[in-house]
Amino acid sequence: MSNHDELKGLGASWLLVSGELAICEVPEADSTLRLQALRPGVWEARLEDGDALAQFSADGIEAAIGRVVRLLLAKRPARTERAVALVSSGNGPVRVRGDVWRAPSQTGGGDYRVVPSAGWCSCPDRRYRGAWCKHLRAVALMTGAE
Repeated sequence: MSNHDELKGLGASWLLVSGELAICEVPEADSTLRLQALRPGVWEARLEDGDALAQFSADGIEAAIGRVVRLLLAKRPARTERAVALVSSGNGPVRVRGDVWRAPSQTGGGDYRVVPSAGWCSCPDRRYRGAWCKHLRAVALMTGAE
């Protein structure tokens, strides 16, 4: 799996990739990630809010992306962990038809509708916070579209 595919597995979508700059949306971090060469062989990963994730040495954009992938995977947020638990429980999302899924509430509050192609879920986390919720992540894990 390429580094680009691994970041896509985190729900990332690339906005720009060049020899010295990569920018992608990273729902795992609820942010946009900017990866930039500071000088030859030295890279900085920074979230849109300005917080630097890391500064490191790497030989080229692919190696730098690889470092960022490992960094983000090591800091997987609770939503992803809950999505993994939901899928592993055997009581995960179920396809209703086409791209419409039903995902159980883990607090016993019924089910939520999930439409991954639209990035939509009826749960409060998605509706009110706009976060890439555990239900969307669970469907992505189950379909390999993570």
